[in-house]
Amino acid sequence: AGHLAVHKYLDRRQKEKKNKNPRMVYFFDVEKCKCCPYKEGCYKEGAKKKTYSETLICDEHSEQAKFQGTEHFKEKMKERYKIEAKNSELKHRHGYDVASSSGLIGMEMQGAIYTGGKNDTVLVRPLVIQLDNESIAGHENTWIWDVIEILEQQFDKENLRGFSVHRDETNVHMHVAFVPCYESEKNGKKKCVISQTKFFKNPKQLAGIHKTIRKSLIDKGYEIELDNKPIDEMLAGYTDQAGVFHQQGLTPEQLKKLTEKEIKLKIGEIEMNIRKSEMDKLEMAVADVMAKAKAGQQEIEKEREILSVQQTALDNDRATVQAQTQALIAEKASIEKTKEEVYSLAEICNQILSDEKNLNAKFLEFLERESKRTGKPFQKIVEDLYKRFQEDRRNSVSDWQMEMHNMRNERLQGKSDTGYIPDIIDIGGTKTDCGFSF
Repeated sequence: AGHLAVHKYLDRRQKEKKNKNPRMVYFFDVEKCKCCPYKEGCYKEGAKKKTYSETLICDEHSEQAKFQGTEHFKEKMKERYKIEAKNSELKHRHGYDVASSSGLIGMEMQGAIYTGGKNDTVLVRPLVIQLDNESIAGHENTWIWDVIEILEQQFDKENLRGFSVHRDETNVHMHVAFVPCYESEKNGKKKCVISQTKFFKNPKQLAGIHKTIRKSLIDKGYEIELDNKPIDEMLAGYTDQAGVFHQQGLTPEQLKKLTEKEIKLKIGEIEMNIRKSEMDKLEMAVADVMAKAKAGQQEIEKEREILSVQQTALDNDRATVQAQTQALIAEKASIEKTKEEVYSLAEICNQILSDEKNLNAKFLEFLERESKRTGKPFQKIVEDLYKRFQEDRRNSVSDWQMEMHNMRNERLQGKSDTGYIPDIIDIGGTKTDCGFSF
């Protein structure tokens, strides 16, 4: 799904069978596998780990695979079945499945005496008789015929077909060939049967025959041991004619020490493998913790960046609110100052109007006297003209005049100390600047 492995190591597969190629093992985070959209068929629910192995093909295998793709190899493979058929014929029909001796002559004899019968059907059975120089001391010229006499009594004289003496090794030894043949009677008829199981059925009985030969030689005056030497002593070395021991291998004590050392090394190897396994598990756990810590650190850094941006926005908003507050305070102070100026101007206007009212009263008295003297309605004419003036003024009220009217209403609601509020502008039609009553 695109995720990388959190850990990998090279498995050389030394504990498994030989000739196995090493492989690279990749470990993946199971937490990501649990939420992967492609986990079906790949991740098993409940698994504690997820690995993937890739075999590293060696150069020999790569070259062989390349060679098998050539035309020359394909042509040779067409002839392969003939070779396999001939090998099968030699093994199953001519007795060449297991070589019983070395050399071409031995192979010819093996093919000649093969019967194709049961496993114990052997026409000629070889025996090896070996005596050291100490055992035949004093019997150098007679020991061969003494051994042959014992074998004739053991296997029957007619069954011994030949022998050969070999002196090419440290101790002289003899190869004897005999036919495991005996007479058997069945239903009153005698017949010749060839089977080595009549003489010995297993290696233990064959060892018993060797012991019988040794006992017969002791009865003839040979100074030999009845039982074979322990195998570890025989492998350790030999004693020459001068009585000098030549070490060829390890003595029993050396073998014991070597065995103890091998056991210690094996135990040490097991402990090292256990520690290696624990170290691998610990390394995987540390890698997992590091990955989770890195992811947590990234989340913390991201949250920190978000908080920093929010803090910056909050500081900007606070500065904006403070600036707006300062502007409102300054505007409020300006309004209060303007109100004080307006109130001062209103007092001046009221004083002017008060003075003007006194003049108007005198003007009305003058009109009344003239009307009586001349008999003309001067007062009526002036009142009509003033009404027309007031109506025209009400229709052309400005914003400043409306503000002054509102201030007048506020002062009317608050009342003055004298109980008298002089009229500034009458736009309601109930009062006039000069105190007319109509």
